[in-house]
Amino acid sequence: MFFTFTSYVKLQDAYANENSKVGSWKLIGYIAPGEVDASSEGAYKSATSAFNYFESFTEGGTAAAWGADNIGKLNECMAGTATGVDGSHWSVSATPAGADDDAASVGEVKYEATVATDCEALTPSFTKIGNTSAAGS
Repeated sequence: MFFTFTSYVKLQDAYANENSKVGSWKLIGYIAPGEVDASSEGAYKSATSAFNYFESFTEGGTAAAWGADNIGKLNECMAGTATGVDGSHWSVSATPAGADDDAASVGEVKYEATVATDCEALTPSFTKIGNTSAAGS
């Protein structure tokens, strides 16, 4: 799951650097592991035997998000019940930085990662990754 998240951030950074906006999984070339189910309304879902992966995307490239939920219990981390990014045990939102943003310039992405409290022990550094754009690092 961790490798999947870092691939998403790198692809999102590259896309934003060239287009000054964030992109959907399809636009940035991201392929989540497992089998993809694109039957839901614009929100892709991919599943493996251990995790469900979710996408949300705002047309126009103003916001995107990635989420993951474990299917079974993992130590203290209860099995997830999310049907999208909202409510996922692990999620990251991506928004393009504007020219008036002190923290970044046009073409960079601001990320906000969250992890469910009972799942933090499994991925203690998840919320630290992506806090600044890889393009700016």
